[in-house]
Amino acid sequence: MRGKKQWLLFIFCLLLVFLPLEGLLAEEAFHAADRQAVMAEVEKSRGATGESLTLSVAGAILAEPKTGAVLYEKNADAKQYPASMTKLMTMVIALEEIQAGHFRYDDTVTTSEYAASMGGSQAYLEPGETHSLKELLIAVAVGSANDASVAVAEWIGGSNEGFVAMMNEKAAALGMANTHYVNTHGLHDDNHYTTPRDMMILSLYGLQVPGMLEFTSIKEYEFRPEPKQLLLYTTTKLLFWYEGTDGLKTGTTSQAGRNLAATCEKDGLRLVSVVMGGGTKNSHFSESMKLLNMGFNLYENKTIVAKKELVTLAYVNRGREETVNLLAAEERSMPAPRGEAAKPAIEVVVDDGIFAPIAEGDVLGVAVLRANDVEIDRTELVAANDVAKQTFFQMIGRFIRSVFV
Repeated sequence: MRGKKQWLLFIFCLLLVFLPLEGLLAEEAFHAADRQAVMAEVEKSRGATGESLTLSVAGAILAEPKTGAVLYEKNADAKQYPASMTKLMTMVIALEEIQAGHFRYDDTVTTSEYAASMGGSQAYLEPGETHSLKELLIAVAVGSANDASVAVAEWIGGSNEGFVAMMNEKAAALGMANTHYVNTHGLHDDNHYTTPRDMMILSLYGLQVPGMLEFTSIKEYEFRPEPKQLLLYTTTKLLFWYEGTDGLKTGTTSQAGRNLAATCEKDGLRLVSVVMGGGTKNSHFSESMKLLNMGFNLYENKTIVAKKELVTLAYVNRGREETVNLLAAEERSMPAPRGEAAKPAIEVVVDDGIFAPIAEGDVLGVAVLRANDVEIDRTELVAANDVAKQTFFQMIGRFIRSVFV
């Protein structure tokens, strides 16, 4: 029996040498036990409502991004340390600077000695090592690399200090009144703090930034090839464990506890959760899933305007028909509690001075959906049919009618 075990151990070692590394390091294979434990914990809260839900974290908040409605909160304004959730702001600023044309994804960034000196999670950058800005952003989003975060900051901000100033300016502009940054990575500093509500503000804003979800939904990435191969695996295990998850960012230090800002979309309904100050292994994952489960159980996406639905009609100048039906170009929906009707205000704006001829599908207006006086969506209004120019006899008849009627 002993000889058989030795042979099995030998074969396993051979597999370690010759099988593709990606197969061996598959996230699910290495974290199956963690996943089972988390799912067992999550199952305990199935069916919980906002009143009955108990979360083992210092603070939490759940929101729906389309309307901005807060669906749950616990100590949402209490001071917390963000740890690597800080990198959400790093990503926001870098991506917006790229979007503005100030920088490019293919910019070549050289690692400084200061960036290479960062501890904690890292991409093991060496002084003078070069990577594209895109590669470094992936290292920030996926591997939570502190060294890559500083390298990005120095490139975008001119200096690490310059970038931190940009972070605080952005936080103020977004209304994150209880947030203060002193670094770009989240390694602990007593003066580097935020709140769950401020992290929700940042997360909701981040959803609108081009590229954010594309980066934060990456599960694995080969950052450096052989001979010093480095494979990065996402720190956001909900990408594997919770269907529909496509972001955003974890953060863990001994002082901060375990934090996670997460977003998930199911059946057209997107939710965003923030949990901070988890005290046990994987608690930021289990408590986030409890929070998201509650949200999806209590809310659903409801169609307000169906595609090609008749919304209104418009007067047509000099047309064979005097009016034309206007249809919604696209379906539009909004979240609402299950069992309740969504009640948005629909503002219809029709173009001034519509003249024939009109072709079917011509855009002649817009329907705007509002909730609490805030625009949550809109769709163009298009002509349901062609309308030709009026004939000479129609023109005479209408003139006579307007004079004598």
